[in-house]
Amino acid sequence: MNLDIDSQYWSSHSKRTKDNYIERYLACARNNTQVYQKLEEEQSNVLEAATLALDRENYQAVMAIENWLWSGGGRWLDLRGHTRSGITLLKQAIEAARSSGDKRREEHLLGQLGRAWMKLENLSEASLCLQQALKIADDIDDPQGKASHLGMLGQINLAQERKDEAVQRFEKAISIAKEIGDDQLIGRLSASLDTVSLAAHHSITLDTFYEKIESFDLNLAIAREAGDRRGEASHLGCLGLAWELMASGLLARPNPVNWVRGPYLSEFDRRSLEYREKEQEEEEWYEQHLDDYQKPLAYYEQALSVAREIGDWELEKHFEQEIDRVCSRIHPITASRSVLLQTAHTKGGQARYVTAMGKNRRWVLRAETNVAREWEAFTLLCLHNDKIAFKTYHGRYVTAINGEGDRDWRLIAETNVMDAWEMFYPIDPQSQKRLPCSNVLSRLEQGSLTLALKTHHGNYVTAMGKDQDRVLRAEAKDLSDWGKFTLSILQEDES
Repeated sequence: MNLDIDSQYWSSHSKRTKDNYIERYLACARNNTQVYQKLEEEQSNVLEAATLALDRENYQAVMAIENWLWSGGGRWLDLRGHTRSGITLLKQAIEAARSSGDKRREEHLLGQLGRAWMKLENLSEASLCLQQALKIADDIDDPQGKASHLGMLGQINLAQERKDEAVQRFEKAISIAKEIGDDQLIGRLSASLDTVSLAAHHSITLDTFYEKIESFDLNLAIAREAGDRRGEASHLGCLGLAWELMASGLLARPNPVNWVRGPYLSEFDRRSLEYREKEQEEEEWYEQHLDDYQKPLAYYEQALSVAREIGDWELEKHFEQEIDRVCSRIHPITASRSVLLQTAHTKGGQARYVTAMGKNRRWVLRAETNVAREWEAFTLLCLHNDKIAFKTYHGRYVTAINGEGDRDWRLIAETNVMDAWEMFYPIDPQSQKRLPCSNVLSRLEQGSLTLALKTHHGNYVTAMGKDQDRVLRAEAKDLSDWGKFTLSILQEDES
């Protein structure tokens, strides 16, 4: 056997195999940018292909894989929270851009890397990357990149509570964006600057508040016209924040002036009267919007809807928290405990637990298991109106759906908004009278208690539905054993 020929053959075979591997998973990234399940399955292979491509100095393949998985295409790694994998891939792509002499691509990737480090709250690494990106933008005369990097550095300054530096960077970035006429970038940067001023709410008058609202509305329209869904969600969130501050009474309150009128209506007196009438109107408008949290709630809900449509889990989580905060002002929570719910029927002689994860991962409440895991843990919320609510492991409120259409009175856990359908009256099964929240909590501290749950539409929740499918429903008019539940405090070893 000729060893030289044999070794050449295997070397050639290995080369073709590696090239085929790279091409295969580059195609996988390109063709499945929106198919997250497929990418989850192939994640290790796709990332290995990028590493292999860098080793083989196939720089275009490395940058292409990064583009399809993070900064362009479907942004799968970014949107689904695989930030550390994204950072590894970004570093490889930066090395590839430098090796191939693509300064503009290197600048863009450094900006993306800075944003990734911000997601992990590593502000020092983020600032270092953005400073490098800013220097390259200056060197290659990229004003759009320069404005964008300045805006991100301003966000870092905000996180570091250096508001003056943040304002300076935002204003400089806006000036650059205006010079190049980039309305979309102007909108994002202006929203950041306006948010800073909203944070200093005591210095904002009603006139400046109106200006902020007009600015957010304009930026929202620009984002929608440009198809910038992330920008759309952010501007909706800014509008929600502005109206939340108004509802909270945190903006500067109008101060009426006591004008002194003479015996006749002079020009000065006439104008003074007009000013006073205007101030009275402002005071009435201010009072009208105090404690009105429905408007900010509506904006936050729209923002959450957009975040879910684009699959941005980070924005989704952020707006869920905003909605939770506003809802707590509408329906203040007086106390909460982590609890388990057990039904009256058993499985193998053991009590069944209510679970929030049902068949096919649909969020329909069922009572099928006698093992308490994370999906069987609920947060019991005692509300100011003496009703109770339940929040699931995945952060949703339990809802008692009515019987219209195919709803079938099921209990589901799909919303993060607490309204009437998410509130229940705790009922004493013996007297069939309402239990005060304080009574529920005190009895929980002593052990467990048996109760029934009555919904907003006056029905009892039961754990035995049609065809014995173990789905919890709220259609019973009368209380039976199937409507009795044992409530107990979740112990640490059960969580």
